[in-house]
Amino acid sequence: MTLPVLTLQQLRVVLQLAAGRGYKQAALALGISVHTVRLHVVRVAMRIEGDGSPKEKVLCHADRLICAQSVELVARAKAA
Repeated sequence: MTLPVLTLQQLRVVLQLAAGRGYKQAALALGISVHTVRLHVVRVAMRIEGDGSPKEKVLCHADRLICAQSVELVARAKAA
């Protein structure tokens, strides 16, 4: 399965959830609304195959999402 490349804000939300924070805690830490956190989670989850709630899908793949994003950022830095 190819994992989606995340926007910086989506990555920040995934990192917050992977650290065990809930939507409210993530929103406070990032200075955004809970609605925006949920929206980012849903948008990331829509691009991941499989069943389950959006949060379950994102948490299940959080390590790989973060790793894939890191590889993408390194590739961009080398190209610049």
